[in-house]
Amino acid sequence: MPGTREEGMAKMERLGCLYLTFLNHPNGLSFSKIRDNLAPAYSGDPESARRKFERDKDELRLLGLDLEHFPDGQALPNGNLARGHIYVPRNEFEKLPDLKMSAEEASALSAVLLYAIENTKDERNAELYRSAATKLLYRDPSLLSRGSSQDFWAPSESFVDHLAPIRSAIRKRLLLEIEYPDKELGSSIRLVEGRGLISHRGRWCLVGFARDANAIRYFYLDRIVSVNVTKTQFRADPRFNIKEHTLHPLTLSIHEAAVIDLLLHEEGKEAMVDFLSGIPDNRVKFGNEKNAARIQLRIKTTNKEALFSFMFRNPGVVVQIGPEDIRKDYLNYIARIRSQYGANP
Repeated sequence: MPGTREEGMAKMERLGCLYLTFLNHPNGLSFSKIRDNLAPAYSGDPESARRKFERDKDELRLLGLDLEHFPDGQALPNGNLARGHIYVPRNEFEKLPDLKMSAEEASALSAVLLYAIENTKDERNAELYRSAATKLLYRDPSLLSRGSSQDFWAPSESFVDHLAPIRSAIRKRLLLEIEYPDKELGSSIRLVEGRGLISHRGRWCLVGFARDANAIRYFYLDRIVSVNVTKTQFRADPRFNIKEHTLHPLTLSIHEAAVIDLLLHEEGKEAMVDFLSGIPDNRVKFGNEKNAARIQLRIKTTNKEALFSFMFRNPGVVVQIGPEDIRKDYLNYIARIRSQYGANP
């Protein structure tokens, strides 16, 4: 009996995660480690879970990833003896060459990305599109002048219109009258003392002291309805430091601040660095590890579930997480995901 569409999607996601996991571990993995990395996919009785993985292994072969099985006690290619069930790719992975595009191809891609950014209703997808656009422009900044896009980072034309007057008001310390959406329908005028501008993945935000709230507030430029720069000056706040503010998800105040220690696989460092871009330096510290293939990292965050989500979507990047209470929180997060979406059979 054919499976449901949901089961098919779950299988595709599981195979994709497996493929990426072995890309990050070309020397092979034990099945216990595979279960740790993909806990929701291979839950339940260990032997039943391994039989399920054996079926997935056959599917992976059709995708070009042929895994050799080494049972407990058998000699591995590196000369060591297998402890438990070890799976090692038979062939070395071939890395794709650096992407080379003609001017016309790059222009066409930029236009497609711009269209996707402007038309997607899913903020997560929009974030991915903006990230791809940023990388493309980093490679070829001249794309902005070719007419293929006006501004990858502008969800609306008002973004460009608001940026210049807000920058000027911040520099001259002039009070801003900002029309901004309310939580309910409609909008209202806010009196804001601009402190600075921050951005993450191309989305800009005004950090300002809102007089009505008597507190620092964030105002996304793409949501501002209108801006009026008044002639009223305000005093600078010597205690304010723009470097302490960021839009990175790890800094959202959802939990109490926690210090998390991570051990990364060397091949996963690039993915982690890309994820951490935009966090102030004092929140992230890389360390040294005796094993050259491992990288120590310490993160201070008020939103540890943003990190958990990254780890879940990027299996194999993080080898170890601590301290113990954080590790338990991550296991609880995985269990919650499994109960929410249902354990795979």
